[in-house]
Amino acid sequence: MSGERHIGSNGPCRQGLTPSRSKPIFAKYQLLPQVIFNSGNTLRIEQSGQSDDHRGGRELHVSGRVDICSNKLHALFGQVEIELSSDDKRLTAASMIKIDKQSVAIITPFAADWWDEEGPGPCVTIHISIYAPFAGELSALFLNVANLDVLFTEDLSLFPANRTTIITTSGNVYAPLTRSNPSDTAPYDLRSREICIHTLSGNVDGWFPLHHLLKIGTASGNVFIEVGLGSNVPDSATHAKLSVRTTSGKLVISTPQIFHMTERRISKRQPPARDYIVKLATLSGDIEAKVVMASHATFRSTIGDIRVDVMPMPFSPRGDGKSHLETNTRSGRTEVFVLDPRLVHCADHTSLMTTGFEATNTSFGLATMQSNHQSHSGNMKLHYAKSWTGDFSGETISGKILVGGRDIKLNSPCPREAKMSGGSKHEGAASIRMGSNSGDLALYIGEM
Repeated sequence: MSGERHIGSNGPCRQGLTPSRSKPIFAKYQLLPQVIFNSGNTLRIEQSGQSDDHRGGRELHVSGRVDICSNKLHALFGQVEIELSSDDKRLTAASMIKIDKQSVAIITPFAADWWDEEGPGPCVTIHISIYAPFAGELSALFLNVANLDVLFTEDLSLFPANRTTIITTSGNVYAPLTRSNPSDTAPYDLRSREICIHTLSGNVDGWFPLHHLLKIGTASGNVFIEVGLGSNVPDSATHAKLSVRTTSGKLVISTPQIFHMTERRISKRQPPARDYIVKLATLSGDIEAKVVMASHATFRSTIGDIRVDVMPMPFSPRGDGKSHLETNTRSGRTEVFVLDPRLVHCADHTSLMTTGFEATNTSFGLATMQSNHQSHSGNMKLHYAKSWTGDFSGETISGKILVGGRDIKLNSPCPREAKMSGGSKHEGAASIRMGSNSGDLALYIGEM
């Protein structure tokens, strides 16, 4: 179904799509009425500029959004609605909407060669609404929309079993947050083993579930996300990897189900028992994170600051309970808080061992964590929970080293010019290695 019509300045235009000026609006509509939602089908939505189009004249500005929502009905079919509008009928006519059984492609001109070089430029607004049946299934959901925002709504219940992929150039990606929900329950239900989001300049903001993989990348956009750790996706107990990378954007990541919103250095509750792998990296942005880790966590920033709260899980694929924590920055400051781990208690470990995990004895605490903290010129403050036991060492060329905490035993003093310090707390197998060329190093054990 499709159509095109002229809407007057007071006509029934959709909220959020009406231009600020009161010129007539020329709109084009398309409906994909029977999208099949089952585990064997993929839904694809694509929006782009016409790459082979004549590029003379004024460049076209494209904006709008994609809404992903549920229609509250348990059914096999859903639908996709597309609305494209402009205040110039030639722009509307020159824009194409192509639909197939499970796909939509929208192509707009790159430029309008007839447009006046003075005054406001040519604009097209696109609104796409995906109405999925409640608990609708897909094999995959694929969105590649260059200029559109993507919005997950609170009523969403969608199960793209294998992967959800979102790619934008300038569009932002939004999802509901748990802040308005005191119980910290999931604000919507998206069950994909892998959720991959990539933007060029768009921001990523909201709550996203971590099943097997949550991967977010952006060049200049910021990432402000809450991560949900609970998963009922099949085989989700094996591992869970969080990977977030940006070139110049800021990373702010929280886990509201586990960490308090305040600065309290204790956890709310036990995380689900999985091997959590965390990789956060930025070139010039800052990293602020409150995350759960199991076998490995890496935080890297070239010139930005790193400030993280980490809760280790005493599980590992090898059953040895070892965790590897690494921070690395060239000139940014580093501040790390490592909390006491939470052991998931089970009546028996059968369910854990069948997935390759063995529970670590609670007496180990942090005694097997291997940590490496490096900075070229930035200062470093490290805070480890009092259950940490093991050996530590630090080295700096022109900075200072400070070590504090109870039951700390320092090794024999090294030559002053070496700027080295080492010691231990009890006889644990954990280790902390820290180094900086010109930054100060401070390690506190048991002081939060």
